[in-house]
Amino acid sequence: LKNLNEMCAKGDADFQERKQARLTEIQAVAETIEILMGDEARDAMSGTYNSFVQVAAARQNTRRHQAAQLLRKAARQSNNPALLVLASSAELDAFTKVKAA
Repeated sequence: LKNLNEMCAKGDADFQERKQARLTEIQAVAETIEILMGDEARDAMSGTYNSFVQVAAARQNTRRHQAAQLLRKAARQSNNPALLVLASSAELDAFTKVKAA
């Protein structure tokens, strides 16, 4: 019984450690995406892709980006990494049609 309790405690500690590592990774990825989607990065890459953007797609992308920014703000205020993931996936979902083609 003592051995079982020790194994459970160790398993619990290991799980918490893995859980924290995954949350940290998710948060780092979300922050990286935010940096890459930021104004400075867009300005640096503007010459590369501006000629390919259509007006309707740009409007939809702007709304998607604004929604993602709102989710990120809420995530920071509530310290909720799941909202950061949702914000990132909201922006990345724009590429679903491109990936399917």
